[in-house]
Amino acid sequence: MLARSLCLLFVLAGPVSWAIADPLTLHPAGQFIHLRSGGPEAAAEWDEFLNSQPVENWTTTFQWSEALGACLEIRQQDVKQSWTIQLNDKPLGTLVRDENDMVEYMPVPAGMLRPGANTLSIATRSTAIDDIRLGAIRLHPETRDQVLSSALLQVRVLDGDTQQPLPCRITILNEQGALQSIDGDDSPRLAVRPGVVYTGNGRAELRLPAGRFLIFAGRGFEYSLAQQAVTLAAGDSRELQLTIRREVATSGYVACDTHVHTLTHSGHGDCTDRERMITLAGEGIELPIATDHNRQIDYGPIQRELGLDAYFTPVTGNEVTTGVGHFNIFPAVPEGALPNHNLEDWNVIADEIERQLLTRVSILNHARDVHRGVRPFGPLLYNAAIAERYDERPIRVNAMEVLNSGATQTDPVQLASDWMQLLNRGYSIAPIGCSDSHDVARYIVGQGRTYIRCDDSDVGKIDIDAAIGGLLRGDVAVSYGLLAELTVNGKYRPGELATAPDETLQLNIRVLGPHWVTPTRLLLFCNGEEIRDVELPVQPVATGVKWEGTIELPRPKRDVHYVALALGEGTGLFWPTGKPYQPLSPHWTPRTLGCSGAVWVDADRDGLRQSAHDYAQTLVARHHPSFPHLVGELETFDIATATHAAALWHRATGALDDPVVQALLKDASPHIRNGFQRYYEALRERDIARLHAIP
Repeated sequence: MLARSLCLLFVLAGPVSWAIADPLTLHPAGQFIHLRSGGPEAAAEWDEFLNSQPVENWTTTFQWSEALGACLEIRQQDVKQSWTIQLNDKPLGTLVRDENDMVEYMPVPAGMLRPGANTLSIATRSTAIDDIRLGAIRLHPETRDQVLSSALLQVRVLDGDTQQPLPCRITILNEQGALQSIDGDDSPRLAVRPGVVYTGNGRAELRLPAGRFLIFAGRGFEYSLAQQAVTLAAGDSRELQLTIRREVATSGYVACDTHVHTLTHSGHGDCTDRERMITLAGEGIELPIATDHNRQIDYGPIQRELGLDAYFTPVTGNEVTTGVGHFNIFPAVPEGALPNHNLEDWNVIADEIERQLLTRVSILNHARDVHRGVRPFGPLLYNAAIAERYDERPIRVNAMEVLNSGATQTDPVQLASDWMQLLNRGYSIAPIGCSDSHDVARYIVGQGRTYIRCDDSDVGKIDIDAAIGGLLRGDVAVSYGLLAELTVNGKYRPGELATAPDETLQLNIRVLGPHWVTPTRLLLFCNGEEIRDVELPVQPVATGVKWEGTIELPRPKRDVHYVALALGEGTGLFWPTGKPYQPLSPHWTPRTLGCSGAVWVDADRDGLRQSAHDYAQTLVARHHPSFPHLVGELETFDIATATHAAALWHRATGALDDPVVQALLKDASPHIRNGFQRYYEALRERDIARLHAIP
């Protein structure tokens, strides 16, 4: 056998015959084939593949007799790139590009199978590293419709409080725990993918093979999860009723997804505009922003046609997709004049956006991802220690994604840290959670979301101006399976400037989530520095409330901002948390996350909000050119101020390597040394990036 491929041979002596339902096993269940793209020297994509011996392609030869129709059943796991299936050297199709564990059934057109010997192979031309597994592979002497129509299951999902049918997500797992492909009916209110059905009216008619299945029903982050085991025999027709109810109290918040795509208008992914309406209703997103690439689409007509206008208020936006960054803007004029997405200067792009007639929100998207060779917040372009671009272009946005569930980071806190550094730089920027979903099921719409404080009494008629006002104030919370609420002194919320008390500061924190999400840690940040790490108990305080408590802190000496961030365990295939989109390491732990907005504390009670950069500017101007005096006064400030002072002093004098400066830093307090060291390290990362052309 070839060293880098696996070849299995099935030789069946004499004529072959079987009952109509008997498939031919090409690879047995319980044994997985491990394939890897990226070349012979490619390292494992994830730790779970380290002790496995991969092959580059898989081929099997088998005997077949005459059949009227056939379909190929394949169990697949971790498929990220495009893998082609060939039958007798002709393309049959591709594996589903989805990292989730699933069983798919592929029709085999008449004439592709021939009597006698046949060859099936699976390979990819991708040069990107992709470790995948293939489980049971079987060839059925029936059509796909015949295989998937052995039994009928009619599912009805009710709201436990109103007893009315409810839009939702239904998940079907087979006996092995994989997503089970189904044959749904042709209802315009269904969106069907392997193992997943979204229903716009709480009803779905599913056709399945005979077998044992676990059926789940849920409606995103705010609702409970129902599940029921079902055994179906050939010819069965069953009814199943499941009940879910709201568990997370979000009254006074609007659930917003600021980053939503469709195949219809963005041209990639798999979710049509009709299916998008159903998935939005099924995940409980109340304020979706249509952000197809360089398009301005109004979802309203399709939403009304499907009768889903009571479930959300759509907003027209645009993902301005340029070669130097992606920016979500809204509101926008449907089919109106578009910003020029061919521009390559951040200032000129910002000018274009600001000229849009209705636009009030401009969001910097997935700033740590590489697109067209550019990583906006990568070390080549951006000094993360002081939140400045090396080309001195300002960050002219009023919001940024700190959580994108369709493009998660290896470090789940990285983007939130970047956002907090922007606050230290003096920017007024709101944190955003979103899904960036182009798909029905691969990346779940609304899985990452932003809760905006505003009237939610009628989610079909949300006051868009009021919601945008709340977002721009920063009165928001980011959710990816959890929600972290922060108030200061029982009164001040995110987006507000709290008056410092005479003595201690009271930080009141709640972590919210449904019963099926388990939080593990609560992190508290002051000016972007972690000051508390609280291990969270397993038992919740109450339904929907995972933890609540008060943290007392001394009255701060200077104006500061506080942020609470909760981390939790990942979730199962009923609502799977995705792997990092562009991983920086093969080590990965699935996480849920909730991040509060920032609450600023006015320590000097002057009614103004002063950032670390503001303080550093004052200090450097006051003490230049006396470095000893600067270091002396920095003793009473924090590490964020010291970091910005290092940058400003370097810019003013270029003398950070001076022996006198280094000697003074050596004897300075740790927060001063560490602040200067952070600035040094950022410059060093830029030099390395330049040397190795790392974006």
